[in-house]
Amino acid sequence: MLTYPVAYQPYTVPHVVNMLQLLMFSGLAFFLMLPLMRRTLTITLDFDWFYRRVFPSAIQSLFSAIWKVDGALRQAFLVKLGQCLDYISRRQEGPSVLLSRTRPAGSMVMWVVVLLAAYLFLSFIG
Repeated sequence: MLTYPVAYQPYTVPHVVNMLQLLMFSGLAFFLMLPLMRRTLTITLDFDWFYRRVFPSAIQSLFSAIWKVDGALRQAFLVKLGQCLDYISRRQEGPSVLLSRTRPAGSMVMWVVVLLAAYLFLSFIG
């Protein structure tokens, strides 16, 4: 499969003996060190302490502040929306008011066609 001839013989006696020696001595070292590898009841502080303890509490406090600001903004928006709707309802004087007029469907279709044509024109240019 290689592009040039290789003179590598994996199953020669010296090669097999070398590999068996490596395997046997690594196994011997493992079994000699096995009593030293028993489990101890200790607490190991590692980087996972940050994403298990610190990050969740920091994110929780950050989100609580965001939720408070969000609630205040929503409440202010609802107040302003209510004021705007009250102003509009006081300004209406009958069916001829701008917001309560009925529009023919043809004019709406015409506006849709105009907006689509403008979009196509701008996308063709750009």
